[in-house]
Amino acid sequence: MTARILTSDDLTEWREALSAASYVAIDTEFHAERAYLPRLYLVQVHIPGSGTWVLDPLQRKSFAEAAPALKGVPVWLLHAGFQDLRILQGPVGGLPEHIWDTQVAAGMLRPDYPASLKTLVDDMLGIELDKSNTLSDWSRRPLKPSQLTYAAEDVVHLPALWNRLREALERLGRYEQALQASAELARRAVDPDALPPHLRYRHMLNRMTPVEAQAAIELATWRESMAQERNQPVRSIMGDAVLRQIARLLPRDKATLASNRRMPKGLVNRHSDEVIAAVGRALALEEADLPPVHQRGDTQDLALAGLQLAAQLIGQQIGASARLLLPVELAEELVMSPPDSLQALEQVLGPWRASLLAASLWEVLQGRRAMFLYPSVTDATLAADLRA
Repeated sequence: MTARILTSDDLTEWREALSAASYVAIDTEFHAERAYLPRLYLVQVHIPGSGTWVLDPLQRKSFAEAAPALKGVPVWLLHAGFQDLRILQGPVGGLPEHIWDTQVAAGMLRPDYPASLKTLVDDMLGIELDKSNTLSDWSRRPLKPSQLTYAAEDVVHLPALWNRLREALERLGRYEQALQASAELARRAVDPDALPPHLRYRHMLNRMTPVEAQAAIELATWRESMAQERNQPVRSIMGDAVLRQIARLLPRDKATLASNRRMPKGLVNRHSDEVIAAVGRALALEEADLPPVHQRGDTQDLALAGLQLAAQLIGQQIGASARLLLPVELAEELVMSPPDSLQALEQVLGPWRASLLAASLWEVLQGRRAMFLYPSVTDATLAADLRA
């Protein structure tokens, strides 16, 4: 399997091939360990009928001339494209009109979302991919032939995989939902504000009071801005554990911040003003403006578990992934702000999820459909079922 490394001499051929393409398959290789936005080291592009190209961001001139042409292609086909889209929107100058994602499409058909490309290509195309170069050092040059082969394999099978997924989705009447879900992924990749803060940072808010939760949100927002400005990993500005400690402490001055002996001295000395200001913004809010939160083990937490189980059972019934149908942040939103009608539920879920999930989930919420647990007759474990 061969791939051409694009040079300045290839630009005319490259642009002509893209201008004639109705879609391209794209993947990237990057390192995410030491920067806010992962450092891009390779872009693989498969153009049907024109072969597979490798764009090298370290060849800055040719890359800067070649990358913007990708935006003109109507459709990008990717697998698990969230990070790829975040990274590519800058050098390309935006995103195309349509995004197709094979991982998302597969989640409409099977429970194991997010499934790896290796798993799907093996299961659906009968091709075993060699993933021995997954953790290669992509920053080193020259690239090894095995690295180029690995990079090419991440895109050359995507068209055949998408076609197989599309056939299955069309038989079930879910193809349009897969396209809408892929578009949703693209929006969230490029717009961090697509989720409200109390859902975006929900993993840090457990067991917090509303004012503590707001302080954590303010601190996380400041941390994100600082990391982006410095192009550093978020955790290098402030770790989650430290952020949670500060949110619980609610310091109003530097002395209180420093009173916790586990507080990093560098953070206290360099950023105490910003930290105290973030906490101050939380303390200044009226109670009605604080975020909705719930505590682990309370009735809302039990309701959340029930909703997730219901989604799991509905997913089993229709052959789709519960994690894709009802992500935990959406389930939490439903628990904290229960819908009072089917239409309100559909609005929270959004069009494509509502078409697959809303009717059954509303019956559960209204008590017209119940969940039953019973011993399995085959392996002595508990099984579950939904019944009207």
